[in-house]
Amino acid sequence: MSGEVLILYGSRARGDAGPNADVDLMLATGAPRPQSPVECMGVSLHRYPRTWLLERAGSGDLFAYHVGHEGVALQDADAFLLELRAAFMRRPSYVADARNGLLVARLLAEDDWGLDAGLRRRFFWGVRTCIISRHAEHARPVFAARELERLSGIDGLADALARREIMTFQECRALGKSLEAAVGDLAPASITGEVLRSALAAAGGFPAECALALERRRWEDGADGATYA
Repeated sequence: MSGEVLILYGSRARGDAGPNADVDLMLATGAPRPQSPVECMGVSLHRYPRTWLLERAGSGDLFAYHVGHEGVALQDADAFLLELRAAFMRRPSYVADARNGLLVARLLAEDDWGLDAGLRRRFFWGVRTCIISRHAEHARPVFAARELERLSGIDGLADALARREIMTFQECRALGKSLEAAVGDLAPASITGEVLRSALAAAGGFPAECALALERRRWEDGADGATYA
């Protein structure tokens, strides 16, 4: 269990990548906890413990399914990818995941965050999580952008996902409205503002982190003090 495993996943592994698609690599390690991703020249390296990935697969996590069932092993001496694939245990329901994704996207479409790349990534995490989880409730999970557009009925979704690194806040807000129209039954429209932030904080995990990241951005925008270089 100690050997590092290098896995190609995402659109490059599926074979449906566009000409400007990133190369997504997963390094499964023996480290005790996930490490920050490394990004350079269109290549993203994500580092997660092997034990963490197996635990996530056992709990029905769709990211673990994504890596295990669509990934291509580039270095895997002891067949860890097959172990990860076999470890996946489907959850009884993915409605809560879809709802959390919708609420994250809703929160991050409320206030203009300008060119904040971190909040933009979190917005698109919410959009994709919502649609992927919604479909996974009744069928095999899918992750390809064109399929997500077809399943959601959101025109232009695939193009938006391809342009997610450069989408403006206004474009993201428009996409958020389309998402609400497609799956708004997941959460009442009255859940906004402080009620919305509280709901995400109570959800825990990454949804709570998204709410915290936005709050941190608001605090930084409102702070009036010197900043050391």
